Amino acid sequence: MTGLRIAVVLLATCVPALRAQTSAGAIVGVIRDSSGSVIPEAKVVVTNLGTNVSSPFVTDGTGNYFVPALIPGHYKVEAEKQGFKTVTVLDVELAVSQTLRVDVTMPVGQLAESVSVQAEAPLIQSDQATLGQVVNNRAVSSEHRRYGSAGRHHHRRHHPASRAERCLSQRQREWDASRLHQLSD
Repeated sequence: MTGLRIAVVLLATCVPALRAQTSAGAIVGVIRDSSGSVIPEAKVVVTNLGTNVSSPFVTDGTGNYFVPALIPGHYKVEAEKQGFKTVTVLDVELAVSQTLRVDVTMPVGQLAESVSVQAEAPLIQSDQATLGQVVNNRAVSSEHRRYGSAGRHHHRRHHPASRAERCLSQRQREWDASRLHQLSD
């Protein structure tokens, strides 16, 4: 019965932390016409340029769209609606855990007509207050060689309650913070 309690405590403390540690991001925005009015029910398709996977969406009544659960990478955002020219924003870069705003202005015209726009890097990300970083394979391999698969946790195996404590270990957080600082330099 004690083992079951430990498992429940472990799940209760680790699962929320695991959910929060995702690298997926989102692309959001508003679709407007040339006068600045919002365009409801416009079709927006976000396509990953590396995998060619598309995520379609239709804007709501206020012209807003939200495409979640996107992996980091380069995307194109395409918006279309009857009575307007199709607009494509090329090479939008989505970083780890980023919510990227891509607003689109659609000129009046025929669907067959299209306008391509080169994406500009945003100066500030105001949609979300998180920090993420892509860690390359070399850095991960280096840390694995340095600490091994059991690493610095091997001394905790003898105490059954320590498995739950591993998720919130102060030592782990300090090490992660120092490693993140080293990788960013």
